[in-house]
Amino acid sequence: MSPARRSVAVMGGGLAGLVGALELARRGHAVTVYEKYPTFGGLASAFPLRGTHLERFYHHIFSTDVDLLDLIDELGLSASLVWNAENNANWRGGKTFPISPAWRLLLWPELPPWDRLRLAFHSRRASLARDWRPFDAMTARDWIIRNMGERVWRVMWEPLFRSKFGAHADSVSMTWLYGRLSARFGPSRKGAPTGKLGYLMGSTQILVDALLGRLREAGVDLRPSRGVTGLGVGTQRALRVDTRAGSEEVDAVLATCATPELLAAAGDLLPGGLRADLASFRYHGSVVAVLEMRRSVTPHYWTNVLDRDRPFLAVIEHTRMIPPQHYGGAHLLYAARYLDTADPFFRAPDGEVLELFYRHLGDVVPGFEPGVVERAHVMRADYTQPIVTPGYGARIPPHRLPVRGLYLANMTQVFPEDRGMSYSVALGRRAAAALDSDAA
Repeated sequence: MSPARRSVAVMGGGLAGLVGALELARRGHAVTVYEKYPTFGGLASAFPLRGTHLERFYHHIFSTDVDLLDLIDELGLSASLVWNAENNANWRGGKTFPISPAWRLLLWPELPPWDRLRLAFHSRRASLARDWRPFDAMTARDWIIRNMGERVWRVMWEPLFRSKFGAHADSVSMTWLYGRLSARFGPSRKGAPTGKLGYLMGSTQILVDALLGRLREAGVDLRPSRGVTGLGVGTQRALRVDTRAGSEEVDAVLATCATPELLAAAGDLLPGGLRADLASFRYHGSVVAVLEMRRSVTPHYWTNVLDRDRPFLAVIEHTRMIPPQHYGGAHLLYAARYLDTADPFFRAPDGEVLELFYRHLGDVVPGFEPGVVERAHVMRADYTQPIVTPGYGARIPPHRLPVRGLYLANMTQVFPEDRGMSYSVALGRRAAAALDSDAA
């Protein structure tokens, strides 16, 4: 129990917000969670599909996701966690080549043997580094060319960076790639199998539902479809929270929303220098097609698309990891594109998105044809991937913002790792501990 009970508003009902709210409630604070959408979960949310749920945006779990695996245990969901062997491939120039297990990349004919060895060696070397700071001073492009060679950059990495970061591809920090490699090859949680991918049967929905159940038991006030439209200085308490339903005053606010949403709500409440710093953070959004199909179209779970001219970064046939009988016999496939939300394609009609994706899917996965699709869903998210550039480590805002009672926990603070569910869990816990410590 905290020495001082406070009223706390949590902005955002994603994993960081829900976990932070639960930690604060356990420490004796009166917590209200404001979520702009009708459902909770954020990027970890799922939607009903054929008697169960499926993630809106593809998810799997690595053995290195320590905080997420601890939460799964804490919520009593370990029996729902299954582990599957990896089944990945690279597609380039009309050819698909399996790269699972990882040693198979040493046989990839798109690179000569010496380049394959350099790719494998330096990827592993970077993943084992314990200090991220030397990486934060350089771009991934420069580091890759210096250590792996120009050809490895051009053939393997550049298409992925172009698909993920667009015009920012050449300026992404090496720390971002280091974070990805560490998550893939870093230290695993004790008891979690290495080289396999985890998945919660029933989707991330069971994780979100379990969190919501614990929050209700703890007396947390959950308010879906109630986004925060403004923050101001209170008269009786530290801060005023405005929504379309009215205003309330609270002792503290934990903002777990994307930075542009905080800026829109907080306005002049934030000091000018902080506003400018926060406004300098950039994100890419994502457009994801989720297809329910009559049959499988690829033997692989995950296929990297190494062609910058294709409209998607990867093709993921989910039912190569979880059998189709769990989805009424449907075979499920994701095609994912990352882009600046100012790009007209981000707001394009669903039919236009599907038409473009279908036209290219037949090349990347030859088993695909539009006639195999029984139903299609198009998902969009505005703030999916922060753009991490050199020097990012020095720019990260603290959890304690220089406004009385205002705290921040969002994916711009996930560093040196890349954003992910496990890191959202850790963020929520850290920010809640900071708020509680200040209350004491």
